[in-house]
Amino acid sequence: MQRLASRKFPMELLCEFAGAVMDDDTGDMLEYRQLVKNPKYRDTWSKAFGKEIGRLAQGQKGVVEGTNTVFFIPFEQIPKDRVKDITYTRICANYRPEKSDPNRIRITLGGNLINYPGDVGTRTADMLTVKLLLNSVISTPGAKFMSLDISNFYLMAPMERYEY
Repeated sequence: MQRLASRKFPMELLCEFAGAVMDDDTGDMLEYRQLVKNPKYRDTWSKAFGKEIGRLAQGQKGVVEGTNTVFFIPFEQIPKDRVKDITYTRICANYRPEKSDPNRIRITLGGNLINYPGDVGTRTADMLTVKLLLNSVISTPGAKFMSLDISNFYLMAPMERYEY
């Protein structure tokens, strides 16, 4: 653990893990709540937040297509036996210069409070499968390999009940 703590990590990597953006003037790491308080960044990051809400909900006409992952309802419509299951969100801001829209907002849920009776795990390949695949590509002369990043892949997963 000591070796890890003493390593120097690239600032871009640290910013991405921290869910923060570096201020151009001061070098400070700013989270979303600080970005929207700062007049220099308010408009840019408020629009990025609106885009994320639109993407998760029913969309913003002409801006982003919705995924119907979340629906906004009045508190009174939450079943009384589920009020104890309400969780919180965290707004993560990242600057990704390689993307067509570099100002990225992602909303994450407080997983420690999720009370879902079904499987909440993400199905992925185990390490052995990944190693076999990569070894096969490396060991095959002239082999080509391609990887894909599927946008919004884990959104819209069918669930047996609503979560709050």
